Amino acid sequence: MASHLFLTGELAAPSLRAVLQDMDAPFDHAVHTMPITVAALAECGWIARHLPETSGYDMIVVPGLCQGDIGLVQEKAGVVEVKRGPDHLKDLPAFFDLASEPPSLDAYDIDILAEIVDAHLLSGEQLVEAARRYADQGADIIDLGGPVSGPFPDVGKAVSLLKREGFRVSVDTFDVPSLREAARAGVELLLSVNGANIEGVLDLGCRVVVIPDFNDKSLDSLEKNIGILESHKIPYLADPVLDPFPFGFAGSIERFIAFRRRRPETPMLMGIGNQTELMEADSSGVNAILAALCSDLSISAVLTTSVVSWASGAVSEFDRARRLMMYAKSTQALPKHASAGLVIARGLPHQVFSVEELRSMQRSVRDLNFRIFVSPPKIYVFNRDVFVSGETAARIWEQIDVGDAGHAFYLGRELQKAETALTLGKRYGQDQPLEWGYISETHDR
Repeated sequence: MASHLFLTGELAAPSLRAVLQDMDAPFDHAVHTMPITVAALAECGWIARHLPETSGYDMIVVPGLCQGDIGLVQEKAGVVEVKRGPDHLKDLPAFFDLASEPPSLDAYDIDILAEIVDAHLLSGEQLVEAARRYADQGADIIDLGGPVSGPFPDVGKAVSLLKREGFRVSVDTFDVPSLREAARAGVELLLSVNGANIEGVLDLGCRVVVIPDFNDKSLDSLEKNIGILESHKIPYLADPVLDPFPFGFAGSIERFIAFRRRRPETPMLMGIGNQTELMEADSSGVNAILAALCSDLSISAVLTTSVVSWASGAVSEFDRARRLMMYAKSTQALPKHASAGLVIARGLPHQVFSVEELRSMQRSVRDLNFRIFVSPPKIYVFNRDVFVSGETAARIWEQIDVGDAGHAFYLGRELQKAETALTLGKRYGQDQPLEWGYISETHDR
């Protein structure tokens, strides 16, 4: 049987032994306590210099938060494999269960059209800046949104500008002259056509999004318009139109389902901005549900917007959601445990230290530096002389005595972070930022 050597510091050694004992791991293990209180503060060069005898082991696991080049430890260990463990001790069981390649979220089968709302009001520089931002967030096509009614001023120039910059471009307007101007400029897709304007685009040959008539949202109306396009060999995406919550949403879902049953192979588009923009709720969960719906119905494109504050990440969110759904379909696994970054306000499941474990840690502490842990329903803070708990930062502060201004500032910041983590069910790690899903990943770039 393989044998692993785990390196740790004095403070975490008892908890590490307990976690390994409970893991029922398929390998033998030993724990080596290095001459440092908190192993996460150790640097890889220091670890290499304090490496014990490693013969007889198949793997050395160093603390996940240790700094520096792990290659220094590997060089000292020779042929024994060295691996950096998880950041959090309680994640060791999952770390070894998931030792295989992490799920791939590279593939997707739904295109995102990201609309630049009121594009006619922006300068060329502003258009390119917005297009780049959406493309960086995952958009495949940049949609130019024009006035609610009437002409789209200089739409051809806007299309040409973005195409020169390398973007795929669609245009969102019902105005026939504007649609024709965009087509002449080489636009990829025209949104949208129905009985009100369809005759004006039949000679363009450009792909269009076709919707039901304004006074008749039935599938019969949509089929009539599709028939006109097909008779003129115009390529199209069909959009039965999704109505906002709670004003007809369920009925519009029925239209999408019924249309897909009628036409299993017809390419479809779903406009999802009504759902993310018109309901005051975090958009990440809404986008995940909409992506699941699109995946179920084999919808090949969505049109989304990113205007209102709670939906400012809509493009990024749908990009991650479509990849998560593709992973779930291709692997026949539920859309979870794939680190898609869509859990933002709350926290992913995680293990915490019990009060007994924290008390045991305190018995090993020899200094006055405060250690902070969150173990619901409380925050716990201790040093050599003090062990206190409370549900808020203020309650903790009342129980500790801090004279140094710099230390007080540090503790105040960390305690407020711990309170936020406790409130939202997030993992708290002292001196580590809280995780905010894909938003944290964006800020880390």
